[in-house]
Amino acid sequence: MKRIGSVHLGLRHAVVGIVLAIALTTGLIGIATAAGSIDVSLVPETRSLDVGDATTVDVMVESASGGVGSYDLQVVVGDSAVATVTAATAAGGPSYENTAVFDGGKRADIVATGADTADTGTVTVASVTVEATGSGSTPLSLRVTDVSDEDGVSYTVSDTPGATVSVSGTPTPTTTATAEPTDDSSDGDAADDGGDGPAESFDYSVIVDDGVTRLELSDAAANRRYDIDLGNSISAGESTVTAAEFFFDRSVTAATVRFDASETPPESVTGLDTAIVYVAVEADGVAAEDINEVEVGFTVSQSTLDNRGLAPDEIRLYRYDGGAWIPHETTHDGETEFTAEDVPTFGVYAIGPSGSTAVTATSSATATPPTDSSTASPIASTTPTETETTPATAAETPLSTRTPAAGTRTTSTTFPGFTPIAGLVALATAAVVAARTSRR
Repeated sequence: MKRIGSVHLGLRHAVVGIVLAIALTTGLIGIATAAGSIDVSLVPETRSLDVGDATTVDVMVESASGGVGSYDLQVVVGDSAVATVTAATAAGGPSYENTAVFDGGKRADIVATGADTADTGTVTVASVTVEATGSGSTPLSLRVTDVSDEDGVSYTVSDTPGATVSVSGTPTPTTTATAEPTDDSSDGDAADDGGDGPAESFDYSVIVDDGVTRLELSDAAANRRYDIDLGNSISAGESTVTAAEFFFDRSVTAATVRFDASETPPESVTGLDTAIVYVAVEADGVAAEDINEVEVGFTVSQSTLDNRGLAPDEIRLYRYDGGAWIPHETTHDGETEFTAEDVPTFGVYAIGPSGSTAVTATSSATATPPTDSSTASPIASTTPTETETTPATAAETPLSTRTPAAGTRTTSTTFPGFTPIAGLVALATAAVVAARTSRR
């Protein structure tokens, strides 16, 4: 009977050991994989603006239980003819952040790690600046890839309420003026091209619409130079194109010239490694070969020069031609003003320091090969593009494959040397050994 009692006692120990092992393992798994449920929303929910106005919309996490340490999300504009995103900012003082505005303000990407926020309740993790560009109404939506607490454990995202921006009014011209021609008698050519006598002036308007500056002109005579004040709307990267001088080989009855400034190059060109701003210039109503020469006036902020350690005489305007960036003579006019001369025609311009070179595929970082059978997308250093509407290219930086900077905190959800299953096996084995020992 004593032997039977010992067996019963040993089995009891074994059962208790297994129960404890299961409880411990379940607890460890729970800690490693769940940080609770949250909602991520845009605040305020609605906003009314007039054309040309701007506002700030916050990205907020509701019901946080362990703060927010990292996040990977996008803010998307439904109709960029009504509103565009012009800037994005990460909150929480992250040790690493990557914010960018893509596709002319249709989308902003915000990635951050190492943030330190309020531990509980509602937490603001980012904000975007939205500018009204045309009358109407457009939704702003959220795409959330991941939100983790300050220990690196991912939250479960239950809902992602967006916002609505309503805009009233119509775009108005920022400049309406008459351009006076300049006599070309100093052009040095012996031919009588009609440029030695007076020519009629022509009317033009500069209109900002849908984030693009549009120059509308009419009745420009051939063989004349015309100076045009473009205002301050063609701006990005703390650089602004303020004026242009055209020389037309043929008369122009009516034409529209569009200027689109961005900190990232158009998809059709290769980026310039140290570009401050890109300006795409396109024309309807006048052919490129009918434009004999363009002179471009622009500014570069003093803070940009200081931050990049540049002297004013290092600044150049480049034009993309046949796969290469061609620098053009650029004069420092004083303070932050510059003029680029002898630019042959329209196209894609870039403003940057002398000695800039085109970004090549070999200079872009590549993703680490994945451990499964899927194919990794490349991580490029330039020109993110909208992955929802166009295939990813070498210029796109897929959010899911971005690599945090050195020193960024990372968190593992495994337990080196002691996995939950290993703990279960170890404790169960110990219980069985104890049961056998008690029989003896």
